[in-house]
Amino acid sequence: MNINTKYYAAYIGDLAMYTSYNIDFYNLDDSEIKCIKHGILVNTEFACFIRKEYSGRDKYNFIKHWVSRIICFDQIKEPEMRVFKPFYLWITPVPKSNTFKSLLNNYSHLKYNVGKALIMYADDYNKFNKIYFEYDFEPELELFKSAALTCNEEVYNDQLEKAKKLGYFYIYLDMENEIVLEKPNKIDYKNINVELSFDISIYDFLKVDFITNNVNLPEFDSKRLEIFKEDYEEYENFDC
Repeated sequence: MNINTKYYAAYIGDLAMYTSYNIDFYNLDDSEIKCIKHGILVNTEFACFIRKEYSGRDKYNFIKHWVSRIICFDQIKEPEMRVFKPFYLWITPVPKSNTFKSLLNNYSHLKYNVGKALIMYADDYNKFNKIYFEYDFEPELELFKSAALTCNEEVYNDQLEKAKKLGYFYIYLDMENEIVLEKPNKIDYKNINVELSFDISIYDFLKVDFITNNVNLPEFDSKRLEIFKEDYEEYENFDC
């Protein structure tokens, strides 16, 4: 079966494979844009290449995802943090606790992005849950869902009790548009029924159906999380 290997290469951040194709960098379709975003978030070399290509003319808002990627390596850069506001902070490798605290203390607009990351990567030592409870997180729908689907019972109960007291969850994280809402929406907590039950799909992001000329590329399944266990080159090795 023929598959769109160019899109697949972008999706996994395989720079050598992707750049072996003729690429019109300023005429990308929606599927390729989404694949490139995912590639940026999972591969530092690919992220740095895309950042250079679109520096000063970021037509597709790619650089915000480069910012997300380097945060994984505890790199917080001004003014990029405010100009290219990152969204995905729940990717791996997971930043250090001090990096999350720095983001919470200095970038208030990222509070709920950080909160989602803390919830999703809480460990047996509960170091990230401790950070969560150091800050005043309002009941937020995506945080509540993340706690439920990662079986983070402590945070789940906290979010649910707060929502019951208010009567609603806030919606700060607009997952579809990859932005944080300055004025959050609200949803009645009674309309939300999410039980504590682990679901690995919570760790998926920017899922893509690869379709070209009516030919489907099998979806890169959840086992792709193994890519996060590769030996990463140090961020400093790349000229970003």
